[in-house]
Amino acid sequence: KPLVLFAGGAAPVTLSFKAAPATFSFDGTASMSDNAYLDGQAKFAAPSLRRVLEWSQAGLAPGAAIGAVSVTS
Repeated sequence: KPLVLFAGGAAPVTLSFKAAPATFSFDGTASMSDNAYLDGQAKFAAPSLRRVLEWSQAGLAPGAAIGAVSVTS
């Protein structure tokens, strides 16, 4: 229901992002009104947080490895 979403109403949203350094998914409801919100389950996982930060060009200083990370809401 993209028209409902862009008109400011609430609509179901499912998305996923998969790249070499990480995966992200969201399944729930979103609203783009003046009080925009997301309500649902989000998941993020990466085998190496250091690799994600390097990929994002965050300017991470050289050093010890930063291990795996997984977040679920």
